[in-house]
Amino acid sequence: MVSEIKNKNWFARHRIITLLILINLFGFFWMIISPSIYLADNSSSSDKPSSSVNQPVQEVYLNKTYNDLFSIFSDDSTYTDLQKENIFNNQYKGRYVKWTGEVYDIDASILDNIRLYTKQRGRGQYDFSGSDAVIYMNKDQYNKLLQLHKGDEVTYSAKLDGFGGFIDTSFYMSDGKIV
Repeated sequence: MVSEIKNKNWFARHRIITLLILINLFGFFWMIISPSIYLADNSSSSDKPSSSVNQPVQEVYLNKTYNDLFSIFSDDSTYTDLQKENIFNNQYKGRYVKWTGEVYDIDASILDNIRLYTKQRGRGQYDFSGSDAVIYMNKDQYNKLLQLHKGDEVTYSAKLDGFGGFIDTSFYMSDGKIV
């Protein structure tokens, strides 16, 4: 009888393990949902044209490679986080890039957005970081995306929305199109 009561309180007796499990579950949930929340928060009404007539979006393209931006925004950069935010917001945010990368994965988010994950740079033997770019693709790209496999080379254009990452620097983009 006493051993049954002790077994029922396993979580109480193993508080540190229970806490670690809860932290891991929260972290996993946050990694899944945060890019969707980030992009939903950044699509404010101020980014949309004020008139009710559909106007074509002016796509301003940067003549910058992934490596150009990575050298500025990576952890190895000499810029502080505050400086990086300022540079990104003033020089890169809302502008388009046309890059070629390797398909890392393609999926649909909880909010039914289609995401293309790409690797843009070579990896070292012990570099286990994920994708370098997360591109929220336009829904009309669905059939083109179905033709792609992990490891395929893909050229795309997309609008820069943000940067950041847990292990390494990733760029977050929207309005993605296969070129």
